[in-house]
Amino acid sequence: MEEVKSTIENFINERKKNKEVINHRYTSFDFSYNYFYHNRGNLLGDNLQESCLQLWAFLASWCMIVRGNELQGKNYASLMGVVQYINKHPEYYDLTFEDKDYIKKVLDLYKGIDTALNFTVQKNRKTLVTKIILGVYACCPAFDSRFCTTFGLSSQGRLTEKNLQVVVDFYRKHKKQIDSFKIPTEILPFEKKGKMKSLFYTPAKIVDMYGFEKNEKIF
Repeated sequence: MEEVKSTIENFINERKKNKEVINHRYTSFDFSYNYFYHNRGNLLGDNLQESCLQLWAFLASWCMIVRGNELQGKNYASLMGVVQYINKHPEYYDLTFEDKDYIKKVLDLYKGIDTALNFTVQKNRKTLVTKIILGVYACCPAFDSRFCTTFGLSSQGRLTEKNLQVVVDFYRKHKKQIDSFKIPTEILPFEKKGKMKSLFYTPAKIVDMYGFEKNEKIF
């Protein structure tokens, strides 16, 4: 348990010491989550282009527009279907590990976003879809290779009940330590801070950060 706490504390301390944290690629999560949370249910119409750009910027910064990934040959307009789906489902912003139907709801969300993408390439599909879920709703970790290595899982294939159960069990085991951390998200300097309040990292985001930090120093 101390190892989990020290890993999370290391992230927080390194983040505080980094004077360029606002420009760090990892902070793209903060910008994305703040945008989608504060504009939930209002992502379409005049906001559709910005919504697609926000998601595209987050995915690009988090290495999802690379060779072998179907996004490489596309532009941000390819995310319109996903944004339309997200706009219809603001209920997932309130989804937490504590929900008795957490696993079923995340699998439903995963299927919905996967279908909305309407892509044919399956390589890194689990990573792509779960990164979208994380960057928008912050209710599920991103199952990329480093996170999956930490938890003894595969980053390929589809997200499964077993995958999620491993993460839920980890959270339950370390709930006290994870819930004790209050990590504020960063907001872009030109945002109207009086109008847009910074959010805190969710338990799912903290578990995601632990899984990644365990295998690679972020800052």
